Amino acid sequence: MSNFAENDNKTIQRLKSVIVCMQREINRLTEIVEARTSNNDLAMKIIEYFHQCGSIKKTAYKYDLDPVDLFYQIPEWDRGCREALENADDYLEYSVEANGRNQCDEEYNEYSPEELIERNRTPETMDEILADYNRGTLSLYEIADKHYLWINNLFRLLKENGIIDEETDARGYGDFYAEYVGGNVVWNGIESLDLIKQFYLSK
Repeated sequence: MSNFAENDNKTIQRLKSVIVCMQREINRLTEIVEARTSNNDLAMKIIEYFHQCGSIKKTAYKYDLDPVDLFYQIPEWDRGCREALENADDYLEYSVEANGRNQCDEEYNEYSPEELIERNRTPETMDEILADYNRGTLSLYEIADKHYLWINNLFRLLKENGIIDEETDARGYGDFYAEYVGGNVVWNGIESLDLIKQFYLSK
């Protein structure tokens, strides 16, 4: 296959990924508009139920809402108070989804110098990492967590082993981007987070 055909195929795959992500975004925004234009009685019922069950997920399921959007709306509907939200059983889980894995790692994961060295290593089990990647059943974050790697390091290893040319070539990059940034943000099919560059700058 020529370089032109390969590039063309990559572009098509990225566009398909973007279309799927955009449809999710349309559905999400529709839910937000419907929730915010509904009467105050519904918002009060949602908050009352949330206080009773103490779960973002259960409340979202009962009222057919996106949990991440509900995460943002609870303080707004609850007179600007975040206490009940922060005391929810699944607060940390949805804090990761709302604020992004990167921000939550920075806030909650403090690694020792020894742990950082290990997460930034070039593993002897590179064949296992590449096998996990090629199977396509694990997300990029799941692969990094399984092999105890900094996510930036995983991208560096994929590039240095000839699996990807650019960061955005990685399989499942659109889903990864949304998980990294959080807040139901949709990848535009072009933007790179420059994680490989950040890895080298950190050395």
